[in-house]
Amino acid sequence: MNITIRTRIRPTEDENKVRIAVHALFPGTPLVREGDELIGEEETLEALSTLKTHIERQAIRDTARKKLRQGTFSGAITFHLNKQAAYVGKVNFSNEAPLGPITVRIVADPETIIDYLAPSTIGEATAQNASIPDNNEGYHEMEKN
Repeated sequence: MNITIRTRIRPTEDENKVRIAVHALFPGTPLVREGDELIGEEETLEALSTLKTHIERQAIRDTARKKLRQGTFSGAITFHLNKQAAYVGKVNFSNEAPLGPITVRIVADPETIIDYLAPSTIGEATAQNASIPDNNEGYHEMEKN
């Protein structure tokens, strides 16, 4: 497995803030400056664990699966994350951003990576709906207040 994380540092950006943005989703990834870019390389699934946690906490697994599948080509996945959202610890898949994206390329079995980062939610909705009462008791209680 090979994971490459790269982002361009715009002339108006503070390099330390760009590093914070990348490390918010990929903590511990060593970043090297090459020209106007920061580049990080990783080789283990563990490097994606914080990204996975953020995807789960934000409840965006379906969106993540879609974006990851869209970026799959020839045994690799490439996707773009909004740098400003990353700075505040949020995952936002975006090709277009005023400051440019954080681009992630993962060379590994795409299905394994997709299932790891964003497990399918199929079947979960059925289990959750089973616990919702068929009547509107909760609604009527709120209505009285």
